[in-house]
Amino acid sequence: MSLTPDEMINALSVSIIKGGHPQTNILEDQRKMRLKEAVGWESGTPQDPKKYIVNTLPDGIEVYFLKPGKEVSRKKPNIYDLTPKVGESYANAQFSDIWIHLSRLSFIEFEPFKQIMVLIYRNAYHVDHRIIDADKVRYRPTENILRCIRLIESTHGYAFAPGGLLGLLNFLDVLGWNEDLKYHANKGGPPDYYNSKNFKAGRINTLTTCIKLASEVHRFVNDAIKNKEDLTKLDLSKIFGLCQQFSRGRGICAPTNKEILEWFPAYIREG
Repeated sequence: MSLTPDEMINALSVSIIKGGHPQTNILEDQRKMRLKEAVGWESGTPQDPKKYIVNTLPDGIEVYFLKPGKEVSRKKPNIYDLTPKVGESYANAQFSDIWIHLSRLSFIEFEPFKQIMVLIYRNAYHVDHRIIDADKVRYRPTENILRCIRLIESTHGYAFAPGGLLGLLNFLDVLGWNEDLKYHANKGGPPDYYNSKNFKAGRINTLTTCIKLASEVHRFVNDAIKNKEDLTKLDLSKIFGLCQQFSRGRGICAPTNKEILEWFPAYIREG
């Protein structure tokens, strides 16, 4: 199971994904396939939702959706909302629970934390997704990527809910899938991924927000520790700038490509 640091970098490394990158076309097609699949599922009732299994972890834990989700009962209902689940882990989890969990991981050991952030980045852009049965898209990392995940779990498995790191990555995947339904299928019409302004809405912004918040919290806490003898030297601009961006983005605080390249230079590079 052991991998050298260079082998981990080689396995996880990916070029920054932006306009013109081949992965954007793949992602566009795969997101449309997922929207079509989920919209086509028959719905139960809020009291008795229908279950749709989309993956099964090696330990038998099911990754699934319940349809309908909670937002179907709102005053302005999201008729396509689902409840993403990974066994009983992350039950009733709020976005803040995920952000807190990821931020805590950064203080256990920083290099594995960076590797987890890169796995989330790859997840956001479907780098590790595969088409199965001709018309279904699933999170299916290659054996090489799974080796990296297992290595992180072997030393830091205690930090994760049942299902481990792979379970967390699957949860983020189905969470992002559900966010795409919210932003790109809510009105019942075809998704418009050709509008570059809206392309990142949904899974990309949701998952990369996790990366930014956890990374910035780590930097701020480290700065506080460094300046603990004189907190007047603490740089508060980053944390308040983060709050401002978060407020303006209505719960979204996605990093720029420049930030991604600065934070993970060994793993994410210019194409």
